[in-house]
Amino acid sequence: MQGPALEALREACEAAIFRTVARKGHHRLSHAHWLRAKALGVFLPEAAPWLSVWTPRTAEADSTMFGERVAGEPMILMPTDQAHIEQCAERALASGRLHGATPVEPVDEFAGYAWYDELPRVLGWSFRVDQGEGDVFDYAADTQLSQVVVSGRVDAIELEIAVQASADSGEPAEILSLPADVLIIPDDCSNDLDNVTILLSADCAITPSELAYLLEAACFYHDDDCDADSYHTQQATFDMQARFAANMLLLGEDAAILERVREAIREHVSWLIPKDRAIRMQAVNYLVEASFADNDDGAALGAAE
Repeated sequence: MQGPALEALREACEAAIFRTVARKGHHRLSHAHWLRAKALGVFLPEAAPWLSVWTPRTAEADSTMFGERVAGEPMILMPTDQAHIEQCAERALASGRLHGATPVEPVDEFAGYAWYDELPRVLGWSFRVDQGEGDVFDYAADTQLSQVVVSGRVDAIELEIAVQASADSGEPAEILSLPADVLIIPDDCSNDLDNVTILLSADCAITPSELAYLLEAACFYHDDDCDADSYHTQQATFDMQARFAANMLLLGEDAAILERVREAIREHVSWLIPKDRAIRMQAVNYLVEASFADNDDGAALGAAE
């Protein structure tokens, strides 16, 4: 039953909670709760002015992974975007700090605090890809490309960033352009790497292992359907596909195939070979020949060890 007495009791309890917070001398209350405390006659300082360092989300994560606390230094609020966009943007941002500020995670509940509203913020971003000979296109989250784009190297990739000086700034957003070296464009309907386009700038120096890790962070999410393989099996399969895709793009088809064969032998065959023996193998189509190497073949035994 609602009534004046119950409402007065509720307000008294709220005020008591806010007074307890006030005695601590600092808090992380939302701006709405701060205003409520003020309305009840409890005057609190603004929420402690620190935020978590921005960490790009992964395709598998449902929420943001909060990083270290940032305080007492310039900060810039980052947007929330799809995992493949954030992962590729993070590589571009590593080349230089935006306005000399540390990227941080936004806390929407702090909007209204003076220190929070004064922070510069990234309103949005997109990638501009120059494939040469005047073939330029822009890509952002939910972009539907009107052309077929094939994985490989392009002339240049740039991350274009719209930055607003503060929440109350009446000035137009400033557009910054940073060089990017990788852009991953997945198929919205699948995390199958056969449907993922990988673009590298002409001067991209990423290694196969780094690219494989980036692909996993940007694209892998497990299928929890009851008919699907276990999480471990799905992840292991994706990792193998990511390494193969990275090797294909960076090392070429022959090197990628040989590395995949070596990986398969390490995973599924090597445990069958005695430690002090070496085996020579030759495979053509589905015909596999194997023989033990001579025990005095130092090179073969050295490779086996």
